[in-house]
Formats: sequence, structure tokens, C-alpha cells
Amino acid sequence: MRLQRLEFARFRNLEAGAVEFGDRFTLLSGANAQGKTNLLEAVFLLSELRSFRAARISEIVRHDAPAARLAAAATAGGLDYEVQAALAPGTLSLRVNGKAIVRRKDFIGRLPMVLFAPEDVGLSKGQPSARRRFLDRTLFLLDPGHWERTVEFRQLLERRNLLLKQKRTADSLFAVYSEKLAAVGAAISAARHALARRLSATVGPAVREVSDAGEAAALDYQTHLTIEDGEARADGGERLKALLAERLPIDRERGRTTAGPQTEDLLVSLDGRPAAQVASQGQHRTIALVLKIAEIQVIHEARRIFPLLLVDDLSSELDGRRRERLFDYLKRCGGQVVLTSTEPQLNGLAGEDVRRYVVTRGEVRPGD
Repeated sequence: MRLQRLEFARFRNLEAGAVEFGDRFTLLSGANAQGKTNLLEAVFLLSELRSFRAARISEIVRHDAPAARLAAAATAGGLDYEVQAALAPGTLSLRVNGKAIVRRKDFIGRLPMVLFAPEDVGLSKGQPSARRRFLDRTLFLLDPGHWERTVEFRQLLERRNLLLKQKRTADSLFAVYSEKLAAVGAAISAARHALARRLSATVGPAVREVSDAGEAAALDYQTHLTIEDGEARADGGERLKALLAERLPIDRERGRTTAGPQTEDLLVSLDGRPAAQVASQGQHRTIALVLKIAEIQVIHEARRIFPLLLVDDLSSELDGRRRERLFDYLKRCGGQVVLTSTEPQLNGLAGEDVRRYVVTRGEVRPGD
């Protein structure tokens, strides 16, 4: 997939305008609070129909305007297409190639992309829920059925937890919910485990190449499933069902389900030790960004497309030497990269492969 052009009007502080993206790198530079990240947010919103800043529509539309408009032109598989979104408080109108789209799921993913934002630095040391979301989001791009399974699992889990809070619920009713929950939950866990193995194959070499010390990184998905020869056994549903029955007294006491994919974690290790315990801040930054690159590589292997990589505020996240190593690695990987930085010139990012823009008070103009 190649993103060719983004048009915007009345989106946050951005003046009406457009950005033409380079074949490899596009650099959006400018001082802080000028609107660079707003451009990344616009692309992200056209991909996932949400803001990565957890903003309401009323915050996205310019304060002096009734509505905002976004449009992107892209090409994939030799076909050109355009996606459009009109945003106003309480309404969201979507179009693909001029045709109105009613169901959000028919729009999401038309612009496959991967985002690295400053808050992702905590991916290898933060809460397990963030790492589970990272795996699930990648799986959404690989298998649309995974999204449906996670929705079904969430609904079943909420119902079971509600029953757990009702102290007099019969065990027989739990057996019905547990059977459904176990079947869906095991499928989610098996998919996450398989993805973690594929990501680890890229993360290990990439961290060694980008880092100064050549650390060895690895991923291991911690799951209730039985793992044999690196793969989850096919009886995962039965195993989880038995585990749910075994832990029912504990679940009743706590009022929540304590086994299943909602309790699992992706362990990130560095030189054989948990990264959360031993990694420096710089190492955490490198691991987080390499995880995103590995996500792109896995998607490319499966779908034969390169998702767009959005990198916000690279200047503050990596020192000069790591940046140079990172750019060398990205140049060999392929795909488009859009970066924001306070520096109009970044070490290691030079030549004809870079298209530059300067953002000042919401105005976007070509750079030198």
C-alpha cells in the first residue's frame, strides 16, 4: 500500500491544505504545538476511525468550524482508491471512492498503518493489557475474524463476571458460559502465541542491529495453553474449560474471571532477563519501535503489502546514533515512513528518498 495524498480542512488547528507523501520517507518538522502530530492523527483516524489521543469529535473539529473533513488517496495492488471522512459533533460520514459507507468495519483498515507514539515507549515495561492490545491490533490486520472473536469473548466475559457477582448463581449456568468462553478464548490465545513467535523472529535481530550494545531481545507469550514444540496444542478449549471450572470458587470470591486470554501477557526479554526489570529508557524506546517494525514485516509477509509507519516525535525518543542505525534498517525494510520532529534535518535521513514539510501554526508548507 502506498499513501499518495492527504487533504484536510478544519481539523484541529490545521488550515485547509494537503500533503503529498514521498515514496519512502516524509518528514514533518516544526516547533512543538504547531500541528505536526495533528497530521499523523488525521491519517490514523482515516485508518481506524478513532484518535490515538482519545479525543472526542468536538475536540478534533476546529473551534470556529461546524465540521472537519479528511480525505486520503492511496494505491494498493495496482488499484487507486480514496477514503473520506466528514466529522461533526454527533456525526461521522464515511465514503470510499465516493460511495457512502454505513458500517464502520467496512471502512476500518482501508489504510493499513502502524503508529509509534511517545507513550509506546512503555510497551515493554507497562501494563500487560497494552501488550495484549498490541498483539490484537496486529491480528486484526491479519485476520478480520480475530476482531469478531475478541468482541464475542468480551461480551461472554462481561456476562460471566456479572453472574459471579450474583452469589446464588447455579454452577450449571457457569458451565454453559464457560464452554463458550473457553472455545473463543483458546482461539484468541493460540493466535496471539503464534503471532508472538513470528514477531520475535524479527525483533531479536532488529534490536541487535539498532542498539549500541547488540542486545539479544526475545518475545514469549505467557498463556494457559499447553505449548509443545513451540505451538499451542489443539485441545486449548478443553484445557481452559477445565481451568475455569477449577477456579470457579476463587472467581466467585473475587467477582471476576481469573483465567483466560484477558489475564495473559507478552513477556519481553533482553539478554534472557525481563526487559521491564533490566532495560534502560533508551533500550525500552528501541524495543518499542522495533516491535512496530516487526509488526509491519509480519503483515507484509502475510498480505504482501507494507503498512504505513507513523512515527511521532522521533527527536525525543532516540539519540543520534540509534537514529542513524534505525534509518539504515528502515531503508532496507521497505515501505513508507512518516515522521514528525522538531529537527528539520535528522541524522541518517537524507537524500532523494525524503520529502519534507514544515508545520507552523497549523499551516503546512514544503520544506527545503
